[in-house]
Amino acid sequence: MDEEFEQRELGDSSIAALARLLEGRQYETALQMAQRFHEAQPQATHFAMAYAFCLIPINVARARSSLENFQPSEGSIGATIREINLVCCTANSFLVL
Repeated sequence: MDEEFEQRELGDSSIAALARLLEGRQYETALQMAQRFHEAQPQATHFAMAYAFCLIPINVARARSSLENFQPSEGSIGATIREINLVCCTANSFLVL
């Protein structure tokens, strides 16, 4: 198995594990796991985005800051996901008020 395929498989299974935690409302655990993934592979876009996403229900200001500092290639799926997550931050801000 080549290294790129292995990394993609690891990334997919890691994101799936985060999704299960979030579905189970285990927000702190998901955030800690996402942070570890992101710290282990800071260049991995999917882990940066997952970390910022997991921050939204816990610290929307920090999530927004992380997303604003993240600049994926224009027109990429990462850019689209970033914009959607920024909208979630705005919506979540209204819910907190």
